[in-house]
Amino acid sequence: MRRTLTAASALALLLALTACTHREQPAPAPTTTRPTPTVRPSTQPTTPVPTASTTAPAPSPTTPAPATPAPTSTA
Repeated sequence: MRRTLTAASALALLLALTACTHREQPAPAPTTTRPTPTVRPSTQPTTPVPTASTTAPAPSPTTPAPATPAPTSTA
């Protein structure tokens, strides 16, 4: 019974030590047998999205319209 506990503790210590040393090294890239999916280009044309800085500000309803001079009658 004493030997199984020692073996189990040694195994746990070995696993803990292996896990600690594995974290320090960069993980290798996973190898997969599936082909990587290809990214298809978008079919929509790329148009710039208008932002608040590029669009003209809309006139507010509280500001009066610019006054136009009244036509003067010459007759």
